This record gives sequence, C-alpha cells and structure tokens, in this order.
Amino acid sequence: MDQMPEYDFETVVTGHMALYSTPDDVATNREYINDLRRTATEALQAVDLKEAAAAAKVPENNKQAELKVWMDAVVARGQS
Repeated sequence: MDQMPEYDFETVVTGHMALYSTPDDVATNREYINDLRRTATEALQAVDLKEAAAAAKVPENNKQAELKVWMDAVVARGQS
C-alpha cells in the first residue's frame, strides 16, 4: 500500500474480489489500514489479560475464558 502511490495508474484491480479502484481509493484504504493497525496496537497495549479476567471474575484455571474476556476487552477498547 505504501508503494502503490509511486506508480502512475488510473485503475487498479485487486486480487481477491476483482474490485476496480482509483488512486484515491488506494489512499483511502491505506489510511484505513494504518488507522486499524494503530488502534489495534493501542488497544492491545492498554488491556492486561489478568486485569480483564479478574474484573470479569474469571477463575484462574479457566484459560479459555480468560482469553475470551481479554479479546472482548481489546475489541471494546478499540471501538471506544
């Protein structure tokens, strides 16, 4: 995505859905991906697994429930 603006093109056809895009579409998608990456990184750094599990009163021996609570908290943090 970072390299595409260097090319002189009017239309690009993506690989998975064969959608036609313009240079403006590429720039919009690049912004979206960078925002998603930044938001996910911030959320992952902000939410502690053990704190989230303790707040939800998950028993320490239930690792799967701990992970579920943590993932839900990361998603919620990213959406705020």
